[in-house]
Amino acid sequence: MHDDLLRRIRSGHDPEALARLFELDQAGIYHFLHRRLGHREDAEDATQEVFRRVILSLPSLREPGGYRGWLYRIALRVAQTQIQARIGERRRVETLARTASLTGTTDMAHFSPDENRSRLKAALEALDEELRTVVLLRYEQGLSYEEIAEATQRPLGTVSKRLHTAHQKLQQALAAAGFSLAMGALGEALASPVREAMPQELAARLKQMALEAPSRPASLSLARLGGITAVCFLAALFVGVPLIRRMQAARPEEPSSVARHALPERKGASAPPTPSSALRQNPAEARTAELADPAAAPSGILRGIVRDQETRAAIAGAAVWLENKGGPGEVHRVAETTTLSDGTFSLQAPAGAYKLDAMAPGYARHQFERVMEAYRVQYVSGETDASNEAADALRKSFEVRLESGIATERVFELTPAVELRGVVLDQRGLPIPESQIELYELQVTYRVPRAERVVEHSLSTTYEPDGRTSTYPSDLQGRFAISNVYPKGDVTLRVTRKGYQELKKVVALDRRSVEVTLVLERGTSFGGRVLSAGGQPIPEACLFLLAPEQSSPKALQAGNGGEFEATDQRGGVKFVAAFAPGYAPRLLDLSKQDPGGIQMVLSKSEEAAVSGLVTDESGRPLEGVSVVVHHYAVSTEGGRAQLVFTEKYDGGFSITAPGEYSAFLPDSYVAPRTASQADGAFRLEKLALAPGSQAFIEVKKRGYETLTLEAGAAPLQIRMQPKKK
Repeated sequence: MHDDLLRRIRSGHDPEALARLFELDQAGIYHFLHRRLGHREDAEDATQEVFRRVILSLPSLREPGGYRGWLYRIALRVAQTQIQARIGERRRVETLARTASLTGTTDMAHFSPDENRSRLKAALEALDEELRTVVLLRYEQGLSYEEIAEATQRPLGTVSKRLHTAHQKLQQALAAAGFSLAMGALGEALASPVREAMPQELAARLKQMALEAPSRPASLSLARLGGITAVCFLAALFVGVPLIRRMQAARPEEPSSVARHALPERKGASAPPTPSSALRQNPAEARTAELADPAAAPSGILRGIVRDQETRAAIAGAAVWLENKGGPGEVHRVAETTTLSDGTFSLQAPAGAYKLDAMAPGYARHQFERVMEAYRVQYVSGETDASNEAADALRKSFEVRLESGIATERVFELTPAVELRGVVLDQRGLPIPESQIELYELQVTYRVPRAERVVEHSLSTTYEPDGRTSTYPSDLQGRFAISNVYPKGDVTLRVTRKGYQELKKVVALDRRSVEVTLVLERGTSFGGRVLSAGGQPIPEACLFLLAPEQSSPKALQAGNGGEFEATDQRGGVKFVAAFAPGYAPRLLDLSKQDPGGIQMVLSKSEEAAVSGLVTDESGRPLEGVSVVVHHYAVSTEGGRAQLVFTEKYDGGFSITAPGEYSAFLPDSYVAPRTASQADGAFRLEKLALAPGSQAFIEVKKRGYETLTLEAGAAPLQIRMQPKKK
């Protein structure tokens, strides 16, 4: 399949073939990057970047048979770029020496697949990057040894050796926790029974990229290329050589540049250092040369020192970097370096305006601390010109403009941070590995004197200690550690784990080291199948569990057999909503359902219709009135639920009233619509009705009040009222 599509693409501009080529591997690349980077948003951005590079580099692919290895080599490079750009993002699992030893060893076959995967994933995180990479490529992505060698650019023997070493280390790690693992069981243990579906929006973007890829001229044939080469060679022979000889005769005293470089070096002599070679002389600044090529544009230099805000002591090993000043989602690092033993640093970047930042183990991120200090100045001093000016100065303190050939100096003073450590346990006191601990919200309360009284003002913000991630996993013993936490206020921790209810806990950041214990309760498990009216599975079905105070439930994707499973992580699930292309959306009350045996039967979208007449208050017909399906609803003993089209909403979820739940259909669901004719009559086709549900239409016209009405079998008589001025 790959070879056929690649031949079509090479033979000429064929965007459909390119889009189909992307479809073959995009899910695998997304899941691979998701595993490497740990966050859905990062994986989406990285996947898009991978296929953007594929579009640019595909003409350089020499052997179509090596496409998959070449593709994963690009994915590895993109992932490595993101990983290197993160400061403090990876939190390594505690060393095996600190792992509590258990008596005896139990084969993993005696435990459930979920337990095996949890322990294996935690052990994988403890492996070196090179070993973990070959394991994931081999057992999770299914690449051959030859494809892994192509992806990692390593000899075949090295790949084999690394896989053998990785398996030995995994066995040692699991043995320390009381488990054993056979080589043959590794692939089965790594396989996930229900993968998180690749977002539909990402798939649509990749398809659009392929379809809009610029056309490229057909590659020259070897024969034609040989002819051109021969012509160029003869031209050089008969024109170039005599010309060079005349030039040499005109200036015999000056040797050519080639001759100068070929001269043997004298003892004690050295070539004058260029700016780039001088930069490479400092190992701590090698990263700068990788991120910003000084030869690409006129460069400026940033140098300075990083020190402790309280003691003024120099901080060695601190990261200092420059970011571009792009908008939201466009920020990326342009250059970065690490401070030397005396706290000094120097980096080089193209001239321009940047934001600068710094962070070190045990200290809060500089940019975030400056922003929080700016808020404090405003709130404590009040909204005065002086306080606003001081706050603006703090916010601008991490902005810098580099001029070509000019060195700019800055001093960073970092604030000592809080280290947040703890353990995640179940109700029996047993550790829960692979829990996701998220710094959900930071709240800082300022006490401000106002008119002989003290007023409290609270500031709440989402929080990412390193500016990149706010979520951290627990290890084999359920333990976790989060460094670089801003040392003021209260932080809300949100803990999630498959099979358990979500937990939120507020922790006071009043000490340099905080230890917390987080206890999770088992959640109700839901599962079942999504079927058509004829009993056939619907693998493309999407589902949501609706519960009180659940503003953003996670979408579930049915498997190939229409099966699904989920856990009620926030409690109180009352309804399940299901929808699929070509089928009527369905809402099901769960109050009388077996949670483990839910059958969601979807009917094909019927050609039902609603008709009627629209007039104004005096009875005159109105032309051009918009009539559109607004939402579907079902009312049962469990409450009232409705599925709403997203046109005028942000695609989120909301609770409209006690006992009433609203879920918004994705943008791919286009609401059926029509408009009234000159005589005010309308007919709205393709009304999708599921058994027991109601359909509601929205009637709109400029200058009139908008109406929402239930669609009935009988023709509707709609009278619109002018808007009140």
